[in-house]
Amino acid sequence: MTVITDDHTETTDVIICGCGPTGALLSALLGQKSVDNVVLEREKEVVTDPRGIALDEEGIRLLQQIGVYDKVHSEIGETIGRIHFISGKQGLMTKPFMQMDMSSTEGGTGHVGGICHKQPIMEKYIRHSAGRCPTSVLRLGATIVEIQEDENWVRAKYTDSCGEARWIRGKFLVGADGKTGFTRKKYLEPKGVVLETVSGYEYQETWVAVNYHMDLPTPETHPDFPLWKLNYTPLDVYDAFFPTGFRFIGNPDRPSVCGTFGPRKERLWRFEFVVDVDKGEDPNEMATYEKMSEVIFPYLTHPGQRYHLEAPVQYPNDCMHLLRSRPFSFSARSCNKWSVGRVMLCGDSAHVMPPFGGQGIASGFRDAAGVAWRLALTCRLDFKGSHEQLFNGWCLERKQQLDRSIAATVANGNLTTARNPLKIFVRDWMLWFMRLTPSFRRKIELGPRALGMIQYQFTQGMAFLPDFAGGRCLPQVYCRSVLLTDKGDSPPVHFTDDVIFWPESKSTLRLVVLVDDLEEAGKAHSELASLDLATVSGGEVTTDEACYLVMSPECRIRQPSDVQGQRIYRIATGEEFQSSKLCENRPPPVGYDMYRIKSDLGGRKYVLVRPDRFVFAACYTEEELVEACKRISGIFFPPPGCGAE
Repeated sequence: MTVITDDHTETTDVIICGCGPTGALLSALLGQKSVDNVVLEREKEVVTDPRGIALDEEGIRLLQQIGVYDKVHSEIGETIGRIHFISGKQGLMTKPFMQMDMSSTEGGTGHVGGICHKQPIMEKYIRHSAGRCPTSVLRLGATIVEIQEDENWVRAKYTDSCGEARWIRGKFLVGADGKTGFTRKKYLEPKGVVLETVSGYEYQETWVAVNYHMDLPTPETHPDFPLWKLNYTPLDVYDAFFPTGFRFIGNPDRPSVCGTFGPRKERLWRFEFVVDVDKGEDPNEMATYEKMSEVIFPYLTHPGQRYHLEAPVQYPNDCMHLLRSRPFSFSARSCNKWSVGRVMLCGDSAHVMPPFGGQGIASGFRDAAGVAWRLALTCRLDFKGSHEQLFNGWCLERKQQLDRSIAATVANGNLTTARNPLKIFVRDWMLWFMRLTPSFRRKIELGPRALGMIQYQFTQGMAFLPDFAGGRCLPQVYCRSVLLTDKGDSPPVHFTDDVIFWPESKSTLRLVVLVDDLEEAGKAHSELASLDLATVSGGEVTTDEACYLVMSPECRIRQPSDVQGQRIYRIATGEEFQSSKLCENRPPPVGYDMYRIKSDLGGRKYVLVRPDRFVFAACYTEEELVEACKRISGIFFPPPGCGAE
């Protein structure tokens, strides 16, 4: 818990500047680890403007981690479905030259490929999750005005909601206050931290982002609307003008992106279009109602022949309520340093990218997940290692992941923003030919997920053992306890993360034992009991918290004594998941591979997993497991100078 010193300075472990999605998630993750943290947020309420609207499956997995999965498909948003890439100027129903299927479950997380969310609702539930943790404190209306740092502490001066100046000190400070926030602009930039263009991705343009809320026209409110005579219902009209999925519009005159977001029943719609500054267009002028209407309304006007009518049909203007229209400069940029001393950057403070891949919020989430468990380590009273080296490893890992996200984002953008007629012709025909081969067609539909889950290329300082298959993201599948209920029924379906990372656990690394049957599980349990991994690992691994995962959906037993003292589960099928509560409001798990963990790890038996769901080490034998545990201390508590760039 935070304390107040004699000089009225509040003391905590971690100060978080900014409570957008990244800062709030970091607070929730630290709270799960019982790490004292205080979040300083300038705004007094959740910002109601939906800025980001897309979140990928890894982001969903992190929402699951903090306990808000039940809100993902009910209140926060819904599955994106298909992303359509279309050419020309003929409207939203133009046949796409390429599609990505975001509704399938082939990415390895057990979730759909992505959702279109309502950011204010998502932020509300992330804050609720943090608020359930006694060690997390959210301070609204708090504006940071000064940062000081010495060898042991970071001190931050802020004005509270009443305008009174206060001081707080922490072992570390995380700036999650955006690309124009105080932490980077006022404190770290004078120390040499700069936001640089990512080499190879020199994209930079200005776009206008427009949000609408749509009312449904009715025969009573719009009696002259022509589609009533064709027996359209109000909802039919909405579906005709605002189809499901997202559309990347490769209009050579003005590339655009549009789609509904949030729960579809709320009828929220985003339209973004490029501003041609080379032709003298002023971004602020293009964001005015008159100018942006000239761009958007033609897409909401259908030719009459579509309905066998003479006159064009336009969605009623008075049913379209403008929520926001703002210009933004989009680019692919990352800071040269994310961590200096006891201050570090997360989210938009550390990197920005174009909007074409829905990676902005997701990248901030990954920052928070990667740094949270390291902060938990370094905030221990007995921490004796070099926090600089530990956080340097975090930066090295995250920049590899960021490069992948930016590459996927820019690739999507290149498909949309092409304006040269020859390039457009070659692109369309090349993709058409590739679609003739089923394997290529499926890879195209999967988009970035076709590359598989991220696996870090080892660089000195990263927190895993490359010689023991470390550095890869652990897949997530569905599972059930092997114990039948008293009535002989199967118990509830779980995500494997939720049984591996059970809340009461205190160890940093979780041990997962992959077995083929109960006999092998019993043998492994007996062998592990003799190893005393807690002592070997310095307390970072304990065998009594091991999770045994049987690689057979047929494994079921009735006698609890058969698995006494073991936390043992068996993999579950897609059909079992589909009939469970976890599948409510989301598509069935098409493409789900229940053997994904086993196949990705090449049949290895013992897996040590970090809290951010990355493998520290995966071992074939008990001897390898002991060796991996012996090396934990040198990785997690590096001496000064170890792994320095």
